[in-house]
Amino acid sequence: MSQLDKRVLREFVKTVIDLDINLNSQFSTKNYDYEIVTYIDEVQVLDADENVVVSVFKNEVKNE
Repeated sequence: MSQLDKRVLREFVKTVIDLDINLNSQFSTKNYDYEIVTYIDEVQVLDADENVVVSVFKNEVKNE
């Protein structure tokens, strides 16, 4: 996974947090399969092997 992919996924997660969306779903890009999981205080994106690729705490985004 490239650094650009990670940045894009992080921005996606930040948008989910900004919009206050509860999202638990699987999605695919042209190269990878992912799962996004929303917790009370955090949003994570996991890869197909269930490794956490991106993790953002909600209070981090709200303090920006």
